[in-house]
Parts: sequence; C-alpha cells; structure tokens
Amino acid sequence: MRALGWVLVGAAVTLLVGVGAYLLAVLPGQRQPLAAPSPTAAQPTPAPTSQAAAALAVSPEPAARSVTFSELELGTCLTDAHRTEGEGAAIDRLEAIDCAAAHFEEVIHLGAFDDADYPGREALVDRLDDACVEAFPGYVGVPYASSALLLDYLLPTQTSWIAGDRGYACLVYGEEPLVGSVRGIAR
Repeated sequence: MRALGWVLVGAAVTLLVGVGAYLLAVLPGQRQPLAAPSPTAAQPTPAPTSQAAAALAVSPEPAARSVTFSELELGTCLTDAHRTEGEGAAIDRLEAIDCAAAHFEEVIHLGAFDDADYPGREALVDRLDDACVEAFPGYVGVPYASSALLLDYLLPTQTSWIAGDRGYACLVYGEEPLVGSVRGIAR
C-alpha cells in the first residue's frame, strides 16, 4: 500500500513538471492577449485604411543579444540579465539591447586598471567611484551630484584578475527602466 502511494506521488510530480515545462515553452511573444469583451460586438468594424493599419501594426520587441565584456562600447544599453547573486559575484552574461527599447543600464565610460597585483574589491570600488563620477558629466551632460540618474559598474573579480582581466565599465541607470540614450540628456 505504501509503495502505491509513492507511485501516485511520483506520477503527480511528473505531471506537474510536464505541465510546467509546457507552459514555460510557450514564449511570451507567442502568447496572444485576451480580447476584452466589446459591448458592440454585433456591429462590424470598418476595415482600416492602409495608413491606419500601419499605425496599428505592433512592432516586435527588440531582441537582446549576448555580448562579452570586450564587446561593450560607449552607449551600449544593457538588460538586467547580467545581474548575479551576492556582492562580488562574477557576471554570468551580458545582454545588449537597442537603447530605444526599455533597458536598465547604459555604458558611459570604459577603462582598465594598470595594477599588477589584485588590490582588493574595496580598493577597486573606491577608484571606480571616482572614475565614474568624473566621467558622468562628459557623457550625461550634468554633474553626478545634480542628476536623477545613478551609477553602477562592472569590475574584475579576483579570479578574472588572475586570468588577466583589468577592464571596467561605468554604467548609468535610473529609478525606472530607461528608454532612449542618456547621452547628453542633462538629467
């Protein structure tokens, strides 16, 4: 009797995993929005003109693309896909996206440390605070202290430093996702 119970539990878990996998396989872009009920559903709607049809056409969501740190350039806009758990954790991936689309950060400065030995995360963060604040007005158009935007950065971990990584990137982000480049916006 006890074995039958475990078999039933196993079958239920398998079914739930299968349903979950199916639901995850349906990409958000493939889902159709639910149509709102229309009070005048019985009345036919006129066919839109070609100009109106063009205005109603939904443009596809811009695709994010995986990039390496060495592919970053000034003005590269990033999704939040590079976020990792824990302070000092290595970045698992970066995803760039067209700045016209909603994005989370934009690269405003790139540089490299010239130390031979790893100086420690705190020392690198202190130096990046200075470098990023200094680069901010040249890219955004106002001093950091008077801006509504915030700074973040990408820096080498001790492990990547040992492998020769010295590059860093200063990033700007806002309280809400950004739309459009922050270059010269003076905000």
